[in-house]
Amino acid sequence: MRILAVHRSTRQRLQLVLVGLLLGLAGALPGMTPQEESKSNGNLTVVKAGTVITVSGETLKNASIVIRNGIVEAVGTNVDYPFGAHVIDVPNSVVMPGLIDPVSAYVNLNGGRGVKPNQTFGEDLFIDGDRFEPLLAFGYTTLGLDPRGGPIPGRELVVRTSGKDTQAMTLTAEGPIKMTMNDPRSDKSNLVRAFKSAHAEIEKIRKAREAWEKKQKAKKKPSPKPAPKPAPKPSPKPKPKPKPKSGTLEIKKPAKAKDATFKAPPVNPLYRPLVDLIEKKKGVTAIIEFGRNQVNSWGVSITPAGCYEHLRTFLEEEPFAHSFRIFNGVVGKNSPFSVTPETDVNLIAEALGKEKALVALFPNINHYPYTRDQYNLGLKLFRAGCKVVYLPEQSRWSEYAIMFEKLARMVRYGFPREEILKTVTLHPAEMLGMSDRLGSIEKGKEANLVFLSGDPLAFDTRVEKVMIRGELIPFTRRIR
Repeated sequence: MRILAVHRSTRQRLQLVLVGLLLGLAGALPGMTPQEESKSNGNLTVVKAGTVITVSGETLKNASIVIRNGIVEAVGTNVDYPFGAHVIDVPNSVVMPGLIDPVSAYVNLNGGRGVKPNQTFGEDLFIDGDRFEPLLAFGYTTLGLDPRGGPIPGRELVVRTSGKDTQAMTLTAEGPIKMTMNDPRSDKSNLVRAFKSAHAEIEKIRKAREAWEKKQKAKKKPSPKPAPKPAPKPSPKPKPKPKPKSGTLEIKKPAKAKDATFKAPPVNPLYRPLVDLIEKKKGVTAIIEFGRNQVNSWGVSITPAGCYEHLRTFLEEEPFAHSFRIFNGVVGKNSPFSVTPETDVNLIAEALGKEKALVALFPNINHYPYTRDQYNLGLKLFRAGCKVVYLPEQSRWSEYAIMFEKLARMVRYGFPREEILKTVTLHPAEMLGMSDRLGSIEKGKEANLVFLSGDPLAFDTRVEKVMIRGELIPFTRRIR
């Protein structure tokens, strides 16, 4: 029995040695290194974080984000990923989507006055990527560069805040169409005329199609049978055609069908964006700025609320995808009462809420006219039913630096904590018409991520890392 036990033990040792040899041979055989495996899987990166704030869904603890070729492939607490992936393990970090400023003047785009909905700024603009480095330190990964001017100065240029050149940084040169209703005396009539011209282009295509369809129906009608003709005289038999030489084929070309498909007349390029807007083309939207300055005409003051009333009547006749940008700066911060009314948008909060409007404003606590009584305009709009977007009050890096602090202040003044991060991520993406690509950590969206040292609303939290489209972006300036 003892001899049998010894033999059995020896056999087990031999089996272990054989397994080790096989594993060693497998490692020595020509195969894929982890880097080669990663390439075969398509530039695969996995972020393993202590907390992942998806924004669109629940906040996940000890979760993983699988990223392939810069796009989120999966996110969850129990996610599988193949061998060879590059793993970024940050168990003490909070990961959230990159911040978005949808109406930024960080780069000056001068659209000028006039109706120029087809004007874009992507081709002739040189963007120095280093200029955006301070914004990375504050968590911003996307900007919608706003053209100055009105009533339709052009289309926003949507850019990433990092890239090797202008082309790599540009998300789209055909962003939202900017419109203004700051002075209803001129802006409204210009908007009406522009949309009337766009409708004329649509009508031109409709009439051309009707004429084409009428022509096609006429072709299909059976022609009347002709009267019987007298029998023709017998003619001599035609000579037989010579047969083709052996090895050649006689190819008959099919007759070309004329007018087989409808060809629409060309649309005036100036009004093409407005035609797309009227026809509700996917991704085409407008950002309408109103009430920037209080207009005085013949002793009558047109306030932001008055500008909205002019805008509302126009939108009732021309319904299209749009969002609003308003101005709610604080006036007379150091005086005992406001000498000038700051804004009267609070008077139209219910009207904006009824249309479920998407409204961009500053994260300020405003005052009622001629008093120091405070109210939270963003909260008032949110409770009325609006989607709120918070913007830096000025397009300077120092304003971007304090955005998290301002968001925390809004929460202290009553804005729901679970909704506040949407005001700088998901809702701005929707404002840009790019909510299918940006704004949250979801499958199919770009991996634009911010790695934080703690709670985003805590005063001592710092931005540790920033990822744009799956690539970690180095930055040196750390202020927050």
